Amino acid sequence: MGTSAFAYGDEQIKEYKALLFAEDSTRFVLNSEVSAMLFLDDYVAINLGGICGLDWMKNAQANMYLIKYDIFAGLRVYPFLNGFNFGIDYVCGSYTNFLKINSVENLGVNSNLTSKNITSEWSNGFRILAEYNFLQESWKYSPALGCYWQNMPRNNGYDNSFSVYIKFVAR
Repeated sequence: MGTSAFAYGDEQIKEYKALLFAEDSTRFVLNSEVSAMLFLDDYVAINLGGICGLDWMKNAQANMYLIKYDIFAGLRVYPFLNGFNFGIDYVCGSYTNFLKINSVENLGVNSNLTSKNITSEWSNGFRILAEYNFLQESWKYSPALGCYWQNMPRNNGYDNSFSVYIKFVAR
């Protein structure tokens, strides 16, 4: 579980954010990830998994939920066997945006528009990450702290995600 900062490349989402959520907005961002690793040796592992992200923006005028769903496969390298690792992943994914407008007064948008769903095409991207597993030598359970940058081409733009997370590792 973790949180992220999103920089959207989709012009329509950027327009809605600027028009509807520029002032007096609440935002909640949550990421979750599930993955499995196959260690090839003490220094290299293959990682497969999925990411689900929620970006929720709300104010008196509108409510917007953006749900991202991605699957990934990549390599992890443990250079010193002290729990630190870094990696790169191939990511394939999409998102769905649910927008509900409560008040269209003085917004400059179509007054007939009260809700809209936007789904992006599936796209391919990458993510680069660094992580520290606190109990690397343990064969039970341990926490891990990490961060990543993910770049995905979506709807004629590039979405960038910057995430910090803590996860539970079971061996």
